[in-house]
Amino acid sequence: MLGLQCTESSIRAAAAKKSGQLLSVHARAEQKLGKDVFAGGEVLDQEKVIEALVKLKKTLKKSGKVTLCLSPRVVFTHLLRVPKVRSGRLTNVVRTELEAVLPEEIEDMQIHFTPIRRDKSGTRIAVTAVKKDILESYKDLLKKSKFSLGNVTTTGLALGDMLKHEDTFMLVNIEDEEPSIVVFIGGFPVDEQLLSSSAAQSVLSTVRSLLAEYKEDDMPVQHIAVHSSKEFFAKIEQGFIPKKVAKEKREEMEEAVTVEHVLPSLKKADLVWGGLIASSLGKGLDVRKSASSWPFMQTVLLGFFAVVAAYFVWTIGSVQILGVWAEIQSWFPISISL
Repeated sequence: MLGLQCTESSIRAAAAKKSGQLLSVHARAEQKLGKDVFAGGEVLDQEKVIEALVKLKKTLKKSGKVTLCLSPRVVFTHLLRVPKVRSGRLTNVVRTELEAVLPEEIEDMQIHFTPIRRDKSGTRIAVTAVKKDILESYKDLLKKSKFSLGNVTTTGLALGDMLKHEDTFMLVNIEDEEPSIVVFIGGFPVDEQLLSSSAAQSVLSTVRSLLAEYKEDDMPVQHIAVHSSKEFFAKIEQGFIPKKVAKEKREEMEEAVTVEHVLPSLKKADLVWGGLIASSLGKGLDVRKSASSWPFMQTVLLGFFAVVAAYFVWTIGSVQILGVWAEIQSWFPISISL
């Protein structure tokens, strides 16, 4: 699988394989772009993009399916916190919550739901959405360049997927033109936020704010993975070293946050390639799937509500999204003891 990243300054491609803890990169190439080719993840000049893609194909001597890395402004991931309501009202409440957070109209987005948990305070649902017209434009460009679209992701989502942690953790991706933080619950992405600054103290402040937010929501995060230089990682790690003179040492150690350096062997000049390299492992949203497999969806949703696990369910368009959710919920009514 080839990973492909389109930014406002260049188009990059990379291919890698992972065996256990070893990650080997066996192909990569980059084509610089002029101004006004991409803007906000959208294509402005198709001819120049196709020309760059054809050159990449010749350099790499590879074609076929690609995992496309897009901006977090285009691949939008957010955790819906739906308050507890009667079953008959859940459809309308979910729609209202979606309309409040999605950057575009529901009908214009291709949406991926991940049910996270349901308890006495309400329901948490992770939503990842991409504009349909943007997906179609990239499909068309890739087809004209003798590629085909496989999965869609961001560099932050790809790095988190590569780690394969089953627990809740946070991924700080500072080595990107658009640095971000991604929260993963049960190994699945639930929220990606762009960082306003890549300064260590600003990032630490944002991380601590998110840690407090998820702890208050009874979903504590106690592990942080950082994709950055060794110097930046050391500053983040230093911010979470337990105090040696703490009065409540036991409580502090129980709540301690562990910090992990992602791809520490990469050279500083190669860090910008980290998320793209991870994307070439084939993870991401499969845009070819639909909600047509009813038995599969019944099993997935029943399993979620029985064991509070997170599984992926694809739906396309607001009518399907909300209709599917309401119909499945009617099949498997849920009662919560207060």
